[in-house]
Amino acid sequence: MIEGSLKSDKVMRAYGKTVVSAVVIAFVLSVQFLAGIWMNLYDNIPKDHPGYNDNNYLGASYDIVKWGLSSGITALQLHIVLASILAVSVVYLQIVVGPTNSKVLIVSALVAISFFFLASLYGLTYLDNYQRSASLLMAVGFLGFTLTDVFVLAYALRLRGVPREAV
Repeated sequence: MIEGSLKSDKVMRAYGKTVVSAVVIAFVLSVQFLAGIWMNLYDNIPKDHPGYNDNNYLGASYDIVKWGLSSGITALQLHIVLASILAVSVVYLQIVVGPTNSKVLIVSALVAISFFFLASLYGLTYLDNYQRSASLLMAVGFLGFTLTDVFVLAYALRLRGVPREAV
């Protein structure tokens, strides 16, 4: 094989894993969006929950997650579980794009991680103090994460679709 003339099987598998990972993330993000909308429209989250208005952000965040999982508010529980799945998925995405040697995919996956953490950070901040600005920044993080994931998916599909002989 002439170096640089053919995509290796390892790289092609990495593109395939990237595509699958991005599709899974897109699906989980869709369900996450619906759970968040349901929670905002139909569930009443009390302001007297553990972690509310606490000065210790990390401790409050832990208390909020622990309370949220045991609260009995199904949409909130689903939202937290899906956020955990997304945390693992976005790290996995960063791992699988590495072997593609595509700087665009590697940087895009890093941007996706950044947007994920922005959304998570401000989601927890919103439950800590119910500031509208935190809700807005959570939505911006969610939108950025979604758009970045769609870009990664489209770019990986484009690169994967290029015939091996043409590269």
